[in-house]
Amino acid sequence: MYVFGGQNVSITIHSPETSFNDLFSYDLATDTWTELTAAATERSRHSAVWDSRAKRMIVFGGVDASGIKLDDVQMSLGFP
Repeated sequence: MYVFGGQNVSITIHSPETSFNDLFSYDLATDTWTELTAAATERSRHSAVWDSRAKRMIVFGGVDASGIKLDDVQMSLGFP
C-alpha cells in the first residue's frame, strides 16, 4: 500500500494548515512503514491510483498549501 500527501489540521489562527508531499509504503508481511521520496508537489484532497504495469502512482488534482485548487496530473512518484 502507498500513501501520498495529506494535510494537518489547524486548531488556531497561529498554526495554519500545511499540505505535505510525504510518500510512504506499507509492507503487510512485515508490518512496517517505509518513507519514500516523492517527486510530486505537496497537496491534499487529491485522487490517486496505482498503475501496476508501470509501477507508478498517478495523482490528480487536490489543493496545495495555499488553498489553490490543482487540476494537474503527476506520475511516477519515485517508486523502486
